[in-house]
Amino acid sequence: ATTTPTRTQISLKFGRLERLLCAGVAVPDGWLTTTARAALSATHTAALEELLRGGPVIVRGAFPDEDGAVRSAAGLSETIPGCTSIAGISAAIHAIAARCPDRAVVAYFGAAPTRADVLIQRQVPRALLAVVAARANLPPMLEIHGTSPEALAWGASPRFSGPLSAWDHPLASALGALVADVLAQVTAARGVDIEIVVDTDGTPWVVQARPLTVD
Repeated sequence: ATTTPTRTQISLKFGRLERLLCAGVAVPDGWLTTTARAALSATHTAALEELLRGGPVIVRGAFPDEDGAVRSAAGLSETIPGCTSIAGISAAIHAIAARCPDRAVVAYFGAAPTRADVLIQRQVPRALLAVVAARANLPPMLEIHGTSPEALAWGASPRFSGPLSAWDHPLASALGALVADVLAQVTAARGVDIEIVVDTDGTPWVVQARPLTVD
């Protein structure tokens, strides 16, 4: 179940994920709220308790104008994995709210954002992380990482880097089909950055789809 603060307020990041989910693309279920709300409502709490029965959730923050055509503030908000209780989710939302006046955030936006959107999402047990740069009519480029929680932020060397067609792995065709599904819903002049988590059962899930800001 996904709810929104209002249709016009959803951050582009989470709006694209919602569009993909509604189109039947494999996106983990989640619940969308905002730090502008003082606390989780009773409706949120009941839905989140049901979500938690399926295992830990990851709480992801995004600023309303975070992803644009020529620049991106990816990484300026907080992502808190491994939340197993309503109290843990609430603490994660407060941590995301606390990022709004951060110096780097203010420098990017010119002023502290009044809120961040928050996606509380089923956490996929990760076996692999695939990062794909894709654009229509061009071969997708792929990086494969393992289970390191911050492989991208830490600059870890990937297990594989190159064209998706050169990745000799049983999951290559499934990833190719998933990338095609994303490109059917999300377009950008310079291409799309797609992050796909492969779970421990070998099922790939889209957890990010944002415009690339350079070719």
